[in-house]
Amino acid sequence: MPSRLGHTWGSAFVYLNPKTILQAFTTSDGSRNSVQSLIAEYKNGNLVPKHISNSFTINTGRGLYEPHIASYKDNYYMTARAEDRRGYIMKSEDMGRTWSKPKPWTWENGDTIPMNQTMTKLLSHSDGLTLVYTRIRKDNDNVFRNRAPLHIADVDHKTLSLKRSTERIIVPNRSEKESGLPVGNFWVWPINQKESYVIVAEWPRDGRQENGDIWLVKIHWRHPNRKMTPNGREKVTLK
Repeated sequence: MPSRLGHTWGSAFVYLNPKTILQAFTTSDGSRNSVQSLIAEYKNGNLVPKHISNSFTINTGRGLYEPHIASYKDNYYMTARAEDRRGYIMKSEDMGRTWSKPKPWTWENGDTIPMNQTMTKLLSHSDGLTLVYTRIRKDNDNVFRNRAPLHIADVDHKTLSLKRSTERIIVPNRSEKESGLPVGNFWVWPINQKESYVIVAEWPRDGRQENGDIWLVKIHWRHPNRKMTPNGREKVTLK
């Protein structure tokens, strides 16, 4: 058994049906972290565990942690933080009971996307998946762990890679010469059929007393997100 359970805050749960949720979490055994998921059912006002999935880690640094889950069609996807200059993606075809072996995030051509130990989050739409993330660039060494700018890109759900031509900067690195302001700790929310939000605060992490700004990024979808109802509630279907 793991010695500690943590980082459930890093991943909002998703509904498998109106009474059952899928929650990603991190376990810790000493200095090594692993990611996995829990299926739990609401009964008499409580969540009752039903199934715990297989788990994965890597042998570098603190392993895998800060997982985040999203669904697309009938499959589920989990992205996780690592400390080997990569981020990782896993897929489940059985509603989170088992996960595929972690695959490093790459571009479509197979090139690994360099990432400096920070969270990634999946933003789901009825027509596809996107990833929100920071990465190592030629112009962001001045930022703590390269955590600015903040990007978004479409996910190729078949190859579990990112489509480089779709990458956009949604929060800039606002200082090219001086020490930058990291935006690596962020959250994503589906709001309604037309919009999803990303919220992040600029937090120096280098001893400076002053913080930067708080950013609200509004993602405007070209097509309605049918995973949401017209009045802004998540659709939950029976499975």
